[in-house]
Amino acid sequence: MGKLLLNAYDPEVIPEVSELDKLQTYVKKTHKIWLWTAVYYFRSGILGGVLGDPSSETFESLWDKLSP
Repeated sequence: MGKLLLNAYDPEVIPEVSELDKLQTYVKKTHKIWLWTAVYYFRSGILGGVLGDPSSETFESLWDKLSP
């Protein structure tokens, strides 16, 4: 059975829940680039981000930045 999530977390604690997102954009209208971000919605700001392609290697570099 799942656990209920809190409405807010202590801002001094490393969050247990966040959201990962990937945004595709273009550089000079010819080269695709992806911005991967990790967002924590209970406090403003982005936990981390990387630029790259949509591969798992790019995701892993973001994951490594976020891992304690």
